[in-house]
Amino acid sequence: MSPVNQVSQALSYSNLSLNLSQQSPIIFLAANIVYTSSNQPFLPSIPPRKPLTYWENAVNQSYTQLHWFLPQYPHLVLIPQDPLYKSLILNRLFLDHSSKWLVNVLGSWKLDQDIAYSWHQLEMALVVIQKQLVSHSGIALDLELSTLPLPHIQGYLKSHPNQHNTIKATFHSHDAFLSLPASVSLAILLFQPPPTDPLSPISWMDFLSAFDGIDRPWLEELAGMFVGQFTPHWSHIGCFIDLQDQFSSFEVLTKFLHVNVPIGLDGACLVSSPGQQAGPS
Repeated sequence: MSPVNQVSQALSYSNLSLNLSQQSPIIFLAANIVYTSSNQPFLPSIPPRKPLTYWENAVNQSYTQLHWFLPQYPHLVLIPQDPLYKSLILNRLFLDHSSKWLVNVLGSWKLDQDIAYSWHQLEMALVVIQKQLVSHSGIALDLELSTLPLPHIQGYLKSHPNQHNTIKATFHSHDAFLSLPASVSLAILLFQPPPTDPLSPISWMDFLSAFDGIDRPWLEELAGMFVGQFTPHWSHIGCFIDLQDQFSSFEVLTKFLHVNVPIGLDGACLVSSPGQQAGPS
């Protein structure tokens, strides 16, 4: 099936699922390039294209801006536009003035030990959950699902020679926590329960609760926040997709559209005549 037909199928499925089968995708024109979307009423600013190396040291502002879809990091699409750390799980990530959490130990500076420990516990828990759920994905992923550097790689567990380096490492680590919950969101979205009673399939929470060390109340709180919620209350960043850039993750696109994640498509190939080369993207 051609990319155009696969996209049309994905758009049709998402519209049908949302009872919007009579709504046609909206067409936009910017810089002589045609864009289309089935779930966005206006065209946002077209983001610049960034190399993969850019994301390895991305900061908060980078994560929360619209970007082009990356097969290596598809979960970035699910970062919320307004991430809130008000839950019992994520409020440990709240950072007050640095004087409240900077500690000097024998001439070196580091993040307060209790805070660092609580961050590390959260990081490890999210990694375990993500890996368990991805192992039961219901989609034959044509995605690399690479993991961006985990928060501890940015240095929040280490000692540093001065306050400046400690503050920088702490905030870079803090920003990296935006990517990790989004990877759990993707795993939840793609989760397919193992074969059980077809009349009462288990949920992702039921599945994880069976593992030692994963508490059901913790999962229920995770499900009630932006990590496990796919409702209009939580608006996700979304992305632009270049259909001419060997994009083939159409099943994932369908999943995103089904939960109304904002998606814009570079539609240059959609308006090309047969035998005519599509315009630049």
